[in-house]
Amino acid sequence: MEHKCQECDQIFETHSLKANHIRWKHRDNTKYLVKLKELRTRAIERKRGELLTETRNCKKCLLEFTVQWFENNKKIEKKYCSQKCANGHILSTETKNKISKALTKLAKSFNCPNCHNIFWSKKEKNFLF
Repeated sequence: MEHKCQECDQIFETHSLKANHIRWKHRDNTKYLVKLKELRTRAIERKRGELLTETRNCKKCLLEFTVQWFENNKKIEKKYCSQKCANGHILSTETKNKISKALTKLAKSFNCPNCHNIFWSKKEKNFLF
């Protein structure tokens, strides 16, 4: 099978020879790069579907942001514009109590057999104090 360069019409025996020729001879050719980008986007669209975009408003700061996902994939349920806004939501007292119980279970102290001082691991100490 013959492989023909689209830029200079040179013919190659294998695809790898053609690819190497394009890499070294037509490196700065923007026409080829545009074609390559179009081929990639068509291949991605065939596999994943069309790229969809939607503008939404953040639940906390009411800032507009865009969400992108592919047609064949699950729709993204993003409600906040950033991680900062997502972490800033108000917790209910029930959730606060659950977190408190979980953290107190983690806290463990260790007694030194020689000096009888109480030691905490650094991780648990940060949660307690």
